[in-house]
Amino acid sequence: MRIIFSDIDGTLINDKLEILPRTKESILKEVKKGNLFVPVSARSPLAMQTVIKQLGIKCPLSAFNGALILNEEGVQIYSKPLPLAEAREIVKELNDLTSITWNIYSGLSWLTQKPKTQALLAEEKIVKLRAKAIDISEIENLKCIHKVLVMGPKNILDELLKTETVK
Repeated sequence: MRIIFSDIDGTLINDKLEILPRTKESILKEVKKGNLFVPVSARSPLAMQTVIKQLGIKCPLSAFNGALILNEEGVQIYSKPLPLAEAREIVKELNDLTSITWNIYSGLSWLTQKPKTQALLAEEKIVKLRAKAIDISEIENLKCIHKVLVMGPKNILDELLKTETVK
């Protein structure tokens, strides 16, 4: 048996967020041979499912660039979340910056500070999911954080990368 790993965005799907028929045919052919197909992405598991459904198969997946791995049935088989204290501190430091939006991914949950920003609405359209708006105080109740995504103008994000607070 072979294991075939594939990134999703720009590899498995095109700019229209579709798997090309020839790609789908090739993957299904390999699965019929008994090989295992495993999509890998920085996306959340639910955002990956919107793509996997195009294949019409059950398969394991590696979400958040390997920080969360689920088997074919969607059961967690591996999890390596961010250190909670550090992730919470990053979000707290970003919370008052009006030009950016933080997003937290915790297991299957996508949580955000500002649900109506242009960047967030664009992301929701791509992944075909909706983020849940939460207050900063609610992050204290999370048991794990797999990913923190910061959205905003490029120049502001570039400046943030230069600061010690987010390194």
